[in-house]
Amino acid sequence: MKNYTYDNFNQDVAKYIELNLLPHLLAFSFAMLYSHHMLEEESFDRYYNSIRSLVNVIGENKALVQTIMKQILIDKYRLKCVSISPLKFKKI
Repeated sequence: MKNYTYDNFNQDVAKYIELNLLPHLLAFSFAMLYSHHMLEEESFDRYYNSIRSLVNVIGENKALVQTIMKQILIDKYRLKCVSISPLKFKKI
């Protein structure tokens, strides 16, 4: 049986942040910006990098994070992403 090390722990925490925390944080942020009419004519990447810096994660699978985030937006906030650049949503 392999011993659990701090390297394993760090990898597990990073994966949790990538698959759980970051997509939820992005979805919440976009839902709040949308509901308060604060979305500007910016790309997804600009918002993504700004929000991602809050949790200081690197090396994440951005496409996977984006896919999870889009599903959270639909399920939890009833928003659908209709454009990535500029970033636009519509209520569903």
